[in-house]
Amino acid sequence: MKLRVLIISTLYSPNSHGGAELSVQRLAESLADVGMAVTVVCMHRERRISYAILNGVRVVYLPLTNLYWPYGKRNFATTIAKPVWHVLNLVNPRMHRLIMRVVRSERPHVVNTQMLTLFGITFLPALAALGIPVVQTLHDYHFVCANGHLVKRGKPCQSRCVSCRFLRWPKRLAGRCISAVVGVSRHILELHRKNGFFLDAECHHVRNSVLPAQPVCVSTLAEHPLRLGYLGRIEPVKGLEPLLRDVLALSPGPTLRVAGSSGDAAYLAMLKRRYDSERITFMGWSAPRDLFKQIDYLVVPSIWPEVAPLVIIEAYAHGVPVIASRIGGLPELVIEGETGHLYGPESDSDSGSGAFASAFSLLKPRLRDPKHQLKLRETCLRFSRTFHPRIATARYASLLYRHSIHALHQAREVSRFRKSV
Repeated sequence: MKLRVLIISTLYSPNSHGGAELSVQRLAESLADVGMAVTVVCMHRERRISYAILNGVRVVYLPLTNLYWPYGKRNFATTIAKPVWHVLNLVNPRMHRLIMRVVRSERPHVVNTQMLTLFGITFLPALAALGIPVVQTLHDYHFVCANGHLVKRGKPCQSRCVSCRFLRWPKRLAGRCISAVVGVSRHILELHRKNGFFLDAECHHVRNSVLPAQPVCVSTLAEHPLRLGYLGRIEPVKGLEPLLRDVLALSPGPTLRVAGSSGDAAYLAMLKRRYDSERITFMGWSAPRDLFKQIDYLVVPSIWPEVAPLVIIEAYAHGVPVIASRIGGLPELVIEGETGHLYGPESDSDSGSGAFASAFSLLKPRLRDPKHQLKLRETCLRFSRTFHPRIATARYASLLYRHSIHALHQAREVSRFRKSV
C-alpha cells in the first residue's frame, strides 16, 4: 500500500513566490518518485477549487477566502482591512471546511504542513482528533510573527509587537497538535523553541535541496574589476540599497549586477534612479545560471534574519562563492574562508549600512587572489553535494513513514481498548 501524503503549503507551481515554494515542489516530486501518493493543497486567486497533476503530484488549488491576496502591492483598503485579515488568517471557518473536505477526500496517512499563510490553524486540532499525524516544516516565522518575516514597515523587528503577542498564544496551542517539526535551519528551530513552540514535538534539521549543476567557467581576475552579483526579490529588507550605497562608496570599487524582480515598481525605479552608475547593472528577472556566469562572488546582504535562502546553495552548485551578512540562518550556510565570507551586521536589528564597505576593504586582497578564489570554488562544489535532493527525500520519507506507522499503531491500540471495555 502506498503511503498517502498530504502537503499543505500556501503557494505552489505555477504560482511560486520564492525559494521556499521551489523547495516544496522538489520535495513533493521527490516523494512521488520514491513511490508515495502525494497531494499538495495550495491557494490561488480564483473563486473555485481546481485540480492538476504536475510531475506525478496531484495539486488541489483552493480559492481565496480572506479579504485580500497578501502577495502584491498594498493600498489604503488593504491597510484598513489588515486587522480583520489577520484574524481570518488565524481562524477562518470557510477555509477550515475546504481543508477538511480535501482531507476526507484524500484520506492521508500523514500531513506535512509547510507555509500556512491564508489557511488558518484550526485544522491542526481537527487532524489530531482524526489521528492523522502532522509534520511541520519551518521556512518562515509564521508561528511567532504576524506577517511571518519578523519585519514591520520594511525594517527588521527589534521587539515583539502587540499583534504578534496577541496572535501567538492560539498558535502555540495549535502547535501542540504537531507531531514533529523540521527546520530548514537550526536557527529557526531554536528561535521557535525559545518562544515556547513545539516543546513536546520531535525536532529535526533538514536543509533545503538543490539539483546538481554544471559549474560556470572561471575567468581571470586580473582581466576585469571584481564582479559581484545579487539575485533575489528587490525589497528593503533584502539589504540591496545598503549594498548599492556601499559599492558606489568604494573607489576603485567592484561592479555589481542585480538580478531580480520587485512587487513595488516605484521602489525599483527609485533604486535605478538613485544608484545610476556604469558599475551597477539592473538585469531584471534572470535565470540563476545567467547571472552566475557573469560574476565572481554572489552577495546576500539581507538585513532581516533570513532562514535558509535557496540562492546560496544554487550558487554553490555552480561553483560561485558567497559573501553574506552575518544574520539569521546565513552563518549556517556560508563557511567563513571556505565557501565564502561573512560580514556584519552583528545583530538582527542592525541596518547593515556601511558594513559591506568596511568588510570589502579588508577582504579585497583575498577576494582578488586567484588561488583563494579557486579554493573557494572547489569547496563550494564539494559542499553543494550535501544538498542533493535525495538526502532530504530520504530523511523526509523516513520521518513520514515512522509517524504514519506510529499513528496507525496508536489507532489500533485505542480500538482494542474500546472493544475490551
